[in-house]
Amino acid sequence: MDIDELHARALATIGAGLAPPPDLRPSEWVEAYRRLDASSALPGPFSFSATPYFRQPLDDLSTTSGIKTVVVCAGAQLGKTELLLSAVCYWIANDPRPIMTVWPTVDAAMLRVSNDIPNCPPGDTRSCPPVAP
Repeated sequence: MDIDELHARALATIGAGLAPPPDLRPSEWVEAYRRLDASSALPGPFSFSATPYFRQPLDDLSTTSGIKTVVVCAGAQLGKTELLLSAVCYWIANDPRPIMTVWPTVDAAMLRVSNDIPNCPPGDTRSCPPVAP
């Protein structure tokens, strides 16, 4: 490989890193990039087919939505944690910011960090390539 090829590859790599993120709503971004691991009830590419009622709240969490507060009132085991993890993944890739999640106990927080967060980038970069380091 000669110097011109190396120069072209370097410029292409730099350009790819500086490219703006795709212009997608959070729900579109999550369906395009988020993957659920084998321990999920629905492994593979994330889809709102099982939880269509969470599409709008996720879109409302976008900084461009103009909405300041989102409240979700739902039963147990309906996907609220996946909604939160999807939002965190979207923010990491498209709108980096300090993020704090609060759990009712230290044990609950440690369980989430050790079990759920690794399935969301950057812990498992295969689940969401745009967030890979």
